[in-house]
Amino acid sequence: MQAQAEDRLRDVQTQAEEQLRRRESEADRQLDAKSRESETRLSQEVQQKELAFQAKLKQREQEWTIKAESRETELQKQWTSALRVREEEWERQAQARVRATEARLAQEAEQKEELFLARSRQRDEQWQVKLDAVQTELQTKAAAIEPVKVMLARAERERDESIQANTETNRKVQELERKLTEASSFLNGWRSGKGISEAA
Repeated sequence: MQAQAEDRLRDVQTQAEEQLRRRESEADRQLDAKSRESETRLSQEVQQKELAFQAKLKQREQEWTIKAESRETELQKQWTSALRVREEEWERQAQARVRATEARLAQEAEQKEELFLARSRQRDEQWQVKLDAVQTELQTKAAAIEPVKVMLARAERERDESIQANTETNRKVQELERKLTEASSFLNGWRSGKGISEAA
């Protein structure tokens, strides 16, 4: 009886061990299946999360691109506005410098003109003094020359009268020479005629 009980106990134990092995094997298969399912699920989740991350990253990049473009546009506007303000300031400064230069040049020109007018007046006064001195000297010389001019006029008049008298005398001499020539021709002709009559 005891041996039967031991055999029976061994059989039960063997069955229990085999059942335990089967359960362990089933548990391992289930564990492997669950593990694969978990891995697949985790892989899918990771892939989904990666896709979601990529989508968020792409969205974030687009947002940053839009923000960067907006910032660039804003900076461009600010730069353009600042440049316009600076150009206006430069233009105002240039106009102020031009006005200052024009005023300085006008003042210098006015000073030069005043100096020129002063020198011109001084020269006019100097020339007037010289002219007055020359006129005084000429008047003095003219007063001294006046008797000489009278004598010169008288001599010129006498010369003209003498020339006229000489011309008249020459004319008369020429007239007498002409008459003498005519008389001589007449006498020669008359003599020639008388000789001819005597010969006849």
